[in-house]
Formats: sequence, C-alpha cells, structure tokens
Amino acid sequence: MTFLFNFTPATLDPHTDDDYTAVRAGVGETFVKISDDLKIKPWHAEKWETKDNGLTWTFMIRKNIAFQNGKALDANAVKSSLQRAIDQSYAMRNALKIKEMKADGHTLAITLKEPMPKFPSELVHPNTAIIDVNASHIAKKPIGTGPFHVLSFDQGNQVKLERYEDYWNGKVRLKNATLAFNEDANARVAALQSGTADIIYRPPLESLGTLQTDPSFKVSGVPSVRTHLLLYNQTNDALKDENVRKAIDTLLNRKEIVSSIMNNQAAAARGPFLPQFPFADNNANEQRGMPSAKKYLEKAGYQIKNGKAIKNGKPLSLSLVTYSSLPELPLIAQLI
Repeated sequence: MTFLFNFTPATLDPHTDDDYTAVRAGVGETFVKISDDLKIKPWHAEKWETKDNGLTWTFMIRKNIAFQNGKALDANAVKSSLQRAIDQSYAMRNALKIKEMKADGHTLAITLKEPMPKFPSELVHPNTAIIDVNASHIAKKPIGTGPFHVLSFDQGNQVKLERYEDYWNGKVRLKNATLAFNEDANARVAALQSGTADIIYRPPLESLGTLQTDPSFKVSGVPSVRTHLLLYNQTNDALKDENVRKAIDTLLNRKEIVSSIMNNQAAAARGPFLPQFPFADNNANEQRGMPSAKKYLEKAGYQIKNGKAIKNGKPLSLSLVTYSSLPELPLIAQLI
C-alpha cells in the first residue's frame, strides 16, 4: 500500500520531527496512548500511580514488548528514550518537567519539578515516542516498538516500510507499505487518480465533490480537533493591545471561510476548542463587522481616516504569514 501524506519530513527522528512521521508510519509508539474518544489509555505502560498529587509517578511497563532489533523494552530503555527526548526537544523539556527518573526492571519512577496531575497525558505526544537510543542512524532508521520497521528513507520523498513480524500487539495485515510525501494537494489527487497512490491525506477541499461522486474512490472524513487560527506576535507594539486583536477578530468572516473555502467541511469556531469539549468557552463575542472593529480601534487610540487606522501619525500595518501544506490556508489568508 502507498499512502501519500502532505508534510515532507527532514528526519525520522521522533524526538525532533515536528511532522511525527515515525509514529504516523507505525515505527515508533508512545509510552501512553490516547483513544478515539480522547481518553488516556495504557500502552507500553500497563498501569501507573501517583500518591502526592502528581509530583512523583510510578509506571509499570509491560513485559512482552521488544524493539524491532530484538532488544527487550524495560524501564531503563524507556528512561533513556525519555531522557533523549527532553535533551533533544526544548518543547518536550518544558512539557514534561522531569527532574529525575529511576529504573528498576520494568518499573520506572519519575519525579517532576512540580506537581502535574495530568502528566500521563503529556506522554501521548509523538515526540516522546520510545526508541532504542543506542541504535545508529536514528534520523534515517529509528528502531522503535511499532508494527513496521524502516527499510529505507528518501528524505522529502518517501519511507519504505516492512511489517515487523514479532510486533508485541499482534501481526498487522500489511506486509509492506510506503509513506510518500507531497505538499501539493492537487498532485496528491493526481497520484490517487493515476493509481500511484492508494490513499491520500487531505485532498484540496474543492476536489471533494468530484472524488465523492466517482465510484472508484471512497472519501472518508471525521470531525477533527484541528482549529485554524491566527497567532499574534505580541512583541509587536500594536498587537500588544487587546483592543487591536479584538478589532481583527471582529473582521474575520468565519461563515464565509466555512462555506467558500472549506466547502462546508468545517464549523465556524467560537474558540480554540471543539464546542463539545467540557472545557470549551462557547461565549465568544458575536459582535462582528466594521462598526465593532472601529470601536475597538478607537479604544486603542486609533483614528479612522480615509479608510486607514491612524495612531501617532502612522497607519496600522501588519504582515500575515502562512504556509501551503494545508491548501486552504493561503486562501484564508487572501480572504483576510
């Protein structure tokens, strides 16, 4: 099977790859897993406990897991992998806040720098994938515990995979797979139509109708936790002012983005989280449009002259940066 993905990774090292390729390809696995209904579930760790509100944790590791080179997975191997993850990744160092780890057989004790009752949920992150840190060429051929091992990695092009026959969680059906990469969404559709790809990820939204009406293809979609958002650079003097950010927010035509750009394969966001999540804030300000934007800008000390927001004699001017791996993003940027 050939699966065509949209991001082109520079490395397969799961501790540094922001595209999470090794985990997506089934080469590496995380210590703890997240289920389809977003619940934390055991994986390498069969159970865990904390007795002091999350300052110290004890994880019990399954005894039937081996790396793809035959080495047994024990607490020391997990400790070494997590240590490498926090050494290699600034993000993981900040997220995990690990002070000390002690390995004893298949028991791993972790002491944190501060209490974290949610600590196991941090271990589902793909950058914490457990690998054999003593293997050579981790960037091109990491040794994990997953159902597939790497045959070859052609950077920016593809990863060739083969079934790991002794996978601890049962043999998978595919003997071989290729995870290929192309950031061009139209090229991914062309590959599907030509038969050079069996499955593609994220076709351009404007092609969904054509694909759905063609009996040769099956289109599958699920609600996503992804949110399209703007990140404001708050070292910018103008954007430090909450009223300026609110003015921009009132001008974002979410319904137009959903209908015209997302082909109704989305919902207008009321915040950064799906509304069905218990922690979502669904009380977003519904005042939208130019009159509201002008009020916020005036609160921020701007005067509206000849269609421009002027402050201290200078017009408000901002730069918007996006990327094309998600094909709708440039279109949303144009609309904004």
